Amino acid sequence: MIEPVVGVDGCRAGWLACFRQNEDMQIRLFATIEDLAQSLPGYTAYIDMPIGLPEAEARQVEKEARSFLGKRACCVFSVPSRSAVYASSYAASCAINFSLRGMKLSRQTWNLCAKIKQLDQFIRHGGSAMEFLEAHPELVFCLLKGSPMLFSKHTQEGRKQRIELLDSAGLPITALLDQQARRYRRSQVAVDDILDAAVLFALSLFEPTPLLAHTVFDECGISSNMMIPAGRL
Repeated sequence: MIEPVVGVDGCRAGWLACFRQNEDMQIRLFATIEDLAQSLPGYTAYIDMPIGLPEAEARQVEKEARSFLGKRACCVFSVPSRSAVYASSYAASCAINFSLRGMKLSRQTWNLCAKIKQLDQFIRHGGSAMEFLEAHPELVFCLLKGSPMLFSKHTQEGRKQRIELLDSAGLPITALLDQQARRYRRSQVAVDDILDAAVLFALSLFEPTPLLAHTVFDECGISSNMMIPAGRL
């Protein structure tokens, strides 16, 4: 029996999931990680959100991922320490991360901390309803293409390039985009959210393997790695 998988991307309204159900590809919006896991028990999730939050050192997997992306390396942001993620304010988070890592957080990174925290709490305390494995859409697109993407996913050219790659992988991306247009407002789910969730589902078609050959653990025993399509490095 083939293990069911889901590609998951964080979006403005929560978490967007791309998965196959009854032979049909689906996209579905979930408010929380708990809702996602309870709705799709037994699935393995490839998720675009950091897993493993070391305190003092930057994550090695981020450095490795950036090395493949060329000008798109900026898409892999520097994940803060767990203490900074759990801070009560942006100022406090910056101060904590600076004391531990020698660098503050951008506002964009701070805005992701609520989702990073939500996923971290579920992995540490939420049980085993769903296995979460980190993957980065830009890195997966790059490895499927064989070179870094030429354009940002926020541009018309970038969206076209990614849609063509998903089509070539056999995903009904046009139908998924139609689902998005019917079900959700752009303020909830953007086109690039669909493309990112879809490519993380597509990852499962290419024998996913860890980017790092060895496992790195944070202080809570959570491993940090990213899944990539096998044989594409």
